[in-house]
Amino acid sequence: MNPPVDSPQSLLDSAPPIEEYLGGAFQPLVRTLTGLAESHNVTVCLVGGPVRDWLLGLPAKDLDFVVEGNAPELARELAYQTRGEAVVHGRFGTATVSSGNLRVDLATARRESYTAPGALPRVEPSTISDDLARRDFSINAMAVPLFGADKTLLDPQGGLEDLARKSIRILHSQSFEDDPTRLFRAVRYEQRLGFVLEKTTESRLVDAVKGGCLTSVSGDRIRHELQKMFEELQPSNALCRAIDLGVLSFLNPTESFRNSLYSWETKGPIVDPEGEAGVLSWLAALCYPISEADGDLLARRLNMPSAWKSVLSESVAIKKTVGRLDNPDLLPSELAELLEHRSLDALFVAAAIVERPIAVSNILRYLRELRHISPSLTGHDLIQLGIPGGVAVGQALARLRRARLDRQVNTEEEERLWVKNLIAMESLDSKKERTGFRR
Repeated sequence: MNPPVDSPQSLLDSAPPIEEYLGGAFQPLVRTLTGLAESHNVTVCLVGGPVRDWLLGLPAKDLDFVVEGNAPELARELAYQTRGEAVVHGRFGTATVSSGNLRVDLATARRESYTAPGALPRVEPSTISDDLARRDFSINAMAVPLFGADKTLLDPQGGLEDLARKSIRILHSQSFEDDPTRLFRAVRYEQRLGFVLEKTTESRLVDAVKGGCLTSVSGDRIRHELQKMFEELQPSNALCRAIDLGVLSFLNPTESFRNSLYSWETKGPIVDPEGEAGVLSWLAALCYPISEADGDLLARRLNMPSAWKSVLSESVAIKKTVGRLDNPDLLPSELAELLEHRSLDALFVAAAIVERPIAVSNILRYLRELRHISPSLTGHDLIQLGIPGGVAVGQALARLRRARLDRQVNTEEEERLWVKNLIAMESLDSKKERTGFRR
């Protein structure tokens, strides 16, 4: 069912003056940039997502500007005058200026061409009109001049009308083949804004996926787009839609993938009321159904960094322990040994997804209670009591923690007595030749 349609004029009429929208925290940066643009007599326009959000009444986040001139040079001056920092990317004529907690992106107006599907574009300086024509979707291809008497919306691609229709539309037929990461962005915008993919755009998207366009994209770029999906307010909607459209076909997803995502979305706030799980919990939920072998292939395909690999491998490992966790008679120390050092993201997701009540209860007991239990005594205390240094201290602390978990000791005084008994039982000789204790 399509969302209700506004009129283009009503969107313009309801939007606040652009100066007001760019006020508040951004005002000093924007005022300085406007002054620099006027002094250099160059055209500077607010473009892309910020213009779209202005018309939709959404708050300003990071701002994007296009310069018909030397954007890196202007960015350096802006950083100098605002006591900020400019990071320049010379190849693309872009720069990011950070000042305090604020960030603005400046780019030289450019024309793009693609030497091969999925390749990074070849760019050359051009006009605002050409710059808007190279963008991903019509709703992101609008601009507003930053200074001058005429601050009329520049909309050569019909973005305002698509915004009113709540429609996501590409600008040319090869858009997804040129840059397959647009597949992910199309889904994100559709789900975030409550829009729909325009009919031809959806057809082109499906054709591009079937044509294997994602094989031309590096794993790093795909992983970056997945990260953005995980950071959405409702990642489950975007991920499930991506599955439906085939965008995540490299996962070989089945219905169990949707079930996992739904379980984490609905049960996550229950099992993790403090919100300890991070954005990679969505990686754990998305990949919970996959096998160890498929997980290894995925890690290589996406060139996963250590944090991603850890969450993925821990999800697989926890799944393997469910049978052992489904035991009401597990000692607390045995439960802790099964789950110790596991990724918290993977553990919270497993608590939401696993369908065995006893196993879930044990996971939650570890998360809510056992992982926080540790001895009162430190390694230094154990050495003072007579435990030799080195490996023996760590082994003794581990045994003491197990005793604490199993309530064999409950106070610091009981811990001291337990350590003294341990020393007596082990009959440590005065030469301290032994490096550890029997477990």
